[in-house]
Amino acid sequence: MNNKSRNFGNGKSRVVMIFENDEDIVGAANILVAQIEDYRSIRMNKQTTPFLKKEKPSVILFALSDVAKCIEYYTSLVEDGQLNYPHYSVVMCNNKESSLAFRCCMKGLFDNYFVYLPLYEKFRLVMIVQNGLTQTLSLNKLDKFNEEIFEDIDDELAQLIDEGGHCRQKLLDALGQSQQSITDIVQEKNIAEDIPTEELVSTITQEHVKPLMDMLESNIKSSLDDMIAQLMSKQEHLKTKTEQSKNLVNKQLFNKPTSAKILENIKATVKDEPETSPPPTPAAQQQSILVVDDNGLYRDMLVNVLKKENFNVEQAEDGISALHKIKQENYDLVIMDLYMPKLDGLNTTKQIRTFSGGKEVPVIALTGNKNKEIVKKWAAYGLKGYIVKPSTKEEILTCVNKVMKNLSTTSTGL
Repeated sequence: MNNKSRNFGNGKSRVVMIFENDEDIVGAANILVAQIEDYRSIRMNKQTTPFLKKEKPSVILFALSDVAKCIEYYTSLVEDGQLNYPHYSVVMCNNKESSLAFRCCMKGLFDNYFVYLPLYEKFRLVMIVQNGLTQTLSLNKLDKFNEEIFEDIDDELAQLIDEGGHCRQKLLDALGQSQQSITDIVQEKNIAEDIPTEELVSTITQEHVKPLMDMLESNIKSSLDDMIAQLMSKQEHLKTKTEQSKNLVNKQLFNKPTSAKILENIKATVKDEPETSPPPTPAAQQQSILVVDDNGLYRDMLVNVLKKENFNVEQAEDGISALHKIKQENYDLVIMDLYMPKLDGLNTTKQIRTFSGGKEVPVIALTGNKNKEIVKKWAAYGLKGYIVKPSTKEEILTCVNKVMKNLSTTSTGL
């Protein structure tokens, strides 16, 4: 790779990520460049400090090779007066250094931190940057979200979220206006005028605090009235549905023919034809998948994605647990991480193949970009595919459906 800085985004840079290794930040950079206006990532070199001094970015994300380097560089920028303007600093770290990054934020060095290796909480990254832009009073704003990246949200819940956000913002605006009004009146009625404290407090209370409290009381009452009205509406709707269901059942029961009538109809239809039994209807069979990963967050994400596609999904946190489950159950597919405690993915796959008389279980590997050689070695033990971590819902389902389709084709001899 050349020494030339790799940039994501262009134009005036209000959000900047400083990095050393392309491979580390590509996932986070792709998220930010798609959602944040005026984003740019720059490689750490001699031109970085002059760039920051010139651009004065509102949000700076430090994604150097370790947290210690981020601390050292950011401290030097502050001490040299290079960041003497309102800005929001974020230290990017791997999972092993998250406690150190957290300590930096608690001590007031950085404003926030984000674990980007591995990249699991991509929505939180966008939220952190947006909060930084808001706190620094930047004119930048988020592009409109692509709603397809979110899980399905009930319409009423989405509306409640919007209304709650608007209500909270109105409250904050009202409090801010009241605070500014109090500041203004104190300045107008300067203490130098020797106004008694009791009189000043009474004036502020009557002109500002009491109206604010009245407004808050009115807002709360209005919100409660709306909630009660919604509940009453839902209750009435539910009652109507229940009555409709009862009427439908009663109608079906009323129109249902008697057993004698059914027998008469059967005899009239069959007449003298020989009795034959209809072929049994085959039961719909769910394909079963075992997800094996010691990372609970990623494992839960996989399970949720697969269950929504109507797969029967079970999970295990390591290779030993997986072997116990595979001995007891027949799975159509196993999705398994490479690096796990007790027994890794490669050796777990070897053990699966040693089951005497057992059905060969297809395996999909979960691995990172840097493990391709091990994946090739793993493939010799029955690997049917691999999913690179971190991965999107589309990538996961594409791999799983492809393997399932191949297995179905093989089993039918097509």
